[in-house]
Amino acid sequence: MASKTVLRLGATLGIVGMTGGAWFAGKQVRSPAQVAATANPPAASRITAPVEERELSSSVIVRGVVRYGDPRPVVLAASSVKTAAAGASGATSIISSPAVKGAELPDGSPALIVGGRPVFVFEGKVPAYRDLRPGDRGDDVRQLEAALERFDMSPGKVDGTYDKATEAAVERWYTTKGYTAFGPTDAQRTQLRGLRDSLSRATDATVTARLNLDAAKRSTSIDRTLGAQEGVRVAKERVTTASSESEREQTIFDSELEARRSTVALAERAVTLAEQAVAKAQRDSVDTSPVADSEDAVATAQSQASQAKIALSDAVAQIPLATSAVTDAAASLDTARKDLDLLNKTKVTIPQSDPGLVVLLDNSPATVRAAEAVVRQAESALRTAEAGRLGAARLVETRQAAVTDAERAIVRAQSAVGRARQAVIDRGTGVEEGAQRLATAQADLRTAHRDLNASTKARTDAARKAIISMRQARGAVSVSEAQLRDARSSSTAAAALEQLSTAEQTKARAQTELDELERQIGIVVPANEVLFFPTLPLRVDNVQALRGDVVNGPVMTVTTARLAVDSSVDVAQAKLVRKGSAVVIESTEFNVVLNGTVTEIASTAGTKGADPGKVYLEVTPNEGEKTEVDPKDLNGSSVKLTIPIRSTGKAVLAVPVAAVSIAADGVSRVEVESSAAGATRFVRVRTGLAAEGYVEVAAIDGELEAGTQVVVGNRDGQLLEGTAELNDQSSDTAPVDVTDDSIAVPPDSLRVVSATEAANEAANQRATSETTVAP
Repeated sequence: MASKTVLRLGATLGIVGMTGGAWFAGKQVRSPAQVAATANPPAASRITAPVEERELSSSVIVRGVVRYGDPRPVVLAASSVKTAAAGASGATSIISSPAVKGAELPDGSPALIVGGRPVFVFEGKVPAYRDLRPGDRGDDVRQLEAALERFDMSPGKVDGTYDKATEAAVERWYTTKGYTAFGPTDAQRTQLRGLRDSLSRATDATVTARLNLDAAKRSTSIDRTLGAQEGVRVAKERVTTASSESEREQTIFDSELEARRSTVALAERAVTLAEQAVAKAQRDSVDTSPVADSEDAVATAQSQASQAKIALSDAVAQIPLATSAVTDAAASLDTARKDLDLLNKTKVTIPQSDPGLVVLLDNSPATVRAAEAVVRQAESALRTAEAGRLGAARLVETRQAAVTDAERAIVRAQSAVGRARQAVIDRGTGVEEGAQRLATAQADLRTAHRDLNASTKARTDAARKAIISMRQARGAVSVSEAQLRDARSSSTAAAALEQLSTAEQTKARAQTELDELERQIGIVVPANEVLFFPTLPLRVDNVQALRGDVVNGPVMTVTTARLAVDSSVDVAQAKLVRKGSAVVIESTEFNVVLNGTVTEIASTAGTKGADPGKVYLEVTPNEGEKTEVDPKDLNGSSVKLTIPIRSTGKAVLAVPVAAVSIAADGVSRVEVESSAAGATRFVRVRTGLAAEGYVEVAAIDGELEAGTQVVVGNRDGQLLEGTAELNDQSSDTAPVDVTDDSIAVPPDSLRVVSATEAANEAANQRATSETTVAP
């Protein structure tokens, strides 16, 4: 039993082995036809892509180099106070500690040290151009006070005046920063002490003179002198008062006179106009020619109406004649047609015009044609008669309209006669009204002349009184001055008064000189110790003056802390870019993307470091753009600038550029895959913006929607036959930009021509032109 099982298993394994061997042999052995079929390339199949809804935008893409923005050289202003203090040594203009390249300069920071003294940086729009000292006024003082107030130095009111509070704040600022404010020199201090001594001596002399005067006041002579002085003062005040009062009165009278003169002129003008109106009304009142003209017009209209009625009667008389002619012509036509019918049917005999004669008519062709000619003549006569009747009817209508117009003209002429007669009546009334207005205007003129004469007399009287008052006041001054001279000549206090006046003048001069010197030698802010910039912080971009150098020209170059990008574009692209255009700034090295703006574009190619044929372009990142990368790392790096030029602004239907071809008639089209297996159809389209490898399309006829498959090439790797070219017939086409990953082509400028399709269409056109159609 076991042996049988083994035999069965062996047999089964043998069968399986034989079967597997046969299958393997069949796989390895191939016929020549199979080998040839395997060697041939597979049949080409279409490559399709879906129609998409997407927003397209074309861009100019260039490279640029990052730098810090708005570089400007820094020059220190000259300081007269420091130059005078240094003398010939010039030590105050030697760099003690230069600026540090790359350092940031915030508000209130020292930028460098010159001659052992700091140069501070403050925010302000007015550059430092002078030394600021007590008593100075201006916008530069105001921005210094504002800076001191920002740092809580209490400069007092920010009013643009360098006063004691400002001076104290400046001194506190320098002390806070570890320096001494710039004050007076030793020579100035010596001069100050001398002026103070002079003022003290002048003060003592004034006190002594006043004591002597007080002693002299106790005498009668001094009382007389003082009384005379008071009299002179009062008399002079009276002269001044009288002069002012006279000028005021003269001004009032002059204004009144001018008004009176204007009133007279207006009254005279009114009288002239009234006289002209009366003269015209009188001329018009005796002119009756309009009435006669209107009556003549009535007679003319009536004559024309009579003539029109006669013409109408003549036209009406022509109507019966024309109607009779139509009736006769119609009868002749009827007779001729009956004769023609008779000839066409049989031979008959009819009497001729001559009684007693009978003519046998036959229906021969010649006879029939003659009868037909008679019929045509009768028809022509009928048409002529009918036209005459219609003409006569139209003539009657025309004559009737002429009669109606003539009757209307009579009515209008009669109305004109009535209006002309009423106008004559009205003109008579106008003469009376004009005479009344003239009388009123003449009365007003007389009143205006009286007022003017009265004002002139009043002004003359006032001027005469003012002259008398001035003479009296001046006489009083002369008397008072004479009394004063007499009092002084006899007064024992004359010398004391003179001594006091001289002492007071000397004291005033000493006080003025002291105030001026104290103003000059107070706490001064030298012009070369402050720098004002509109925007802070700044960055030291370059250092021109090193330690030990004498300040002469720029000491450093500063930039803003914001970045900027220098770039250039082709001349053709520059026409598409505008100042203020949006820009996308990309750095692949640091993986940074920033939004920016075109802040400058040169007007001429090859300037500002750009190559010939290139136009310089500056781009600045927008305010508030932040990045995790330190701006110092971005400085000097190369970045990609993408400047959007055009955009559809919304999602539109778009297909790959390779899907668009041009038919023989020049219209763009796409090949659409139908639902049937392997079937395609062409849809004519209107192209729009082309960018990013796609072109905007809109179906002209047929349907095209998102998701529809369009043919873009063959499976063997070939795109549609043909080449892409630009339509250069348009004057405003933009250049194609294939930089990096975008393509920007202006709308309606794409041309993809299939060679096979063009050849087939050309053959069809030739076949059509050679084909003739039999009539």
